[in-house]
Amino acid sequence: MKNGKETMYQSLDSITKSAPCQFVCPIQTKVPTYVSLIDRRRFREAWEIIKLDNPLPSACARVCHHPCQTQCQAGKWGGPVSIRVLKRVATDYAMNNGLSRPAGPRRVPDGEAVGIIGAGPSGLAAANDLAQKGYRVTIYERLEAPGGAMAACIPEYRMPNDILNMDIENILHKGVELKLNTEVGRDFSFQEMRRRFKAIYVATGCHRSKKLRIPDEDAEGVLYSMEFLNDKNLNRNKIRIGRRVGIIGGGNAAMDAARVAQRQPECDEVTLIYRRTRREMPAYEEEIEAALDEGVTMLPLTNPVRIVTRNGKMIGVECIKMELGQPDESGRRRPVPIEGSEFVIDLDTLVIAIGEDADIRYLGDGCGIEVTKWDTIVADENFGKTSLEGVFSGGDVVTGPKTVIDAIAAGKSAAVSIDRFLRGEPFERQFRLPDTTMYMRPDAKLSWR
Repeated sequence: MKNGKETMYQSLDSITKSAPCQFVCPIQTKVPTYVSLIDRRRFREAWEIIKLDNPLPSACARVCHHPCQTQCQAGKWGGPVSIRVLKRVATDYAMNNGLSRPAGPRRVPDGEAVGIIGAGPSGLAAANDLAQKGYRVTIYERLEAPGGAMAACIPEYRMPNDILNMDIENILHKGVELKLNTEVGRDFSFQEMRRRFKAIYVATGCHRSKKLRIPDEDAEGVLYSMEFLNDKNLNRNKIRIGRRVGIIGGGNAAMDAARVAQRQPECDEVTLIYRRTRREMPAYEEEIEAALDEGVTMLPLTNPVRIVTRNGKMIGVECIKMELGQPDESGRRRPVPIEGSEFVIDLDTLVIAIGEDADIRYLGDGCGIEVTKWDTIVADENFGKTSLEGVFSGGDVVTGPKTVIDAIAAGKSAAVSIDRFLRGEPFERQFRLPDTTMYMRPDAKLSWR
């Protein structure tokens, strides 16, 4: 920072070069710059570069799906640069050297008040950028902890709470007010919130698990991934899962549920049931490998058809074997049941993890916001504007389940739009050309511009 204004680094000894890794990053993090600095063991400067664009740098260094690596040009001659790992090198250095904790007195913004619903990555990113612009931001979060899916769904072994909370503490230090255990639609209505704030950002994500829609799905012993992960990640520990656990699904939530179940002291075996093959699983390969390494058994080409119960309690799941047919609209081969191949898996608990939906009941009937048939909010993809003036929305509640970095990008974009709205300025799409400077000498100097 210089003279209270946001600035950026500029290399005095550099050349400009195309950097696909930066273009593909949803927030256009200056990847070539910080990777080059880390290569020269200039970790503090790398940290400064990373946090210019990312309000949750330490969290992303652990859970970002790193699309930058897929575009790394080094992959043409071997494996790509491990960009996310290098980001963790810089963020861990900052943490271990006292650089990542808030410094100085907490800011007290005095601008227009802005309300945000949801303290997940999108809401936090919007709050961060709006507070930096001087707005008085209040975030309302229904859970007992901030972070959204990062806190409630991503297990502690992947996303340690203390590290996530450190990032969040930096955001709050900029003058953001956070109200936990506060649910719009329960503690006050959305219409009351509209009377309280001229601009609102809705960023509630997707936290309602999809249902299988098979017989006896409501039996005791049948859980959903969001319910199960929330219980363990938020240290409620009210759910006991028993010795034999089945997980339905092949995405990241299914892998998280399987690995969390495997860690429970009462659990002896975890079986992951998926209707396609491992090749078609949407989960990240590293998560699949980790689940297998930890002892999770995978049962591919298998689909549940009904819950087996006794006295209202689930005692197993009846499945049918599948084979792959022609590709469907997703491009993956459609699983087709094999007639007469039914069999039963004995279980104590079944966790359903086949996807998540948005839950927007808190908005109330007749709120004036256009929604889709999937209960996601309709918002302009460039500006986050909804059909209701002064109300913006972004992240998973608009797009459906995506990633942490996509949610952060939506929040940052919405902050720009809210700023323009409150200033009475026209909405104009911004085309930002990445700063792709590459350091050429170990002694290259940095200056502010």
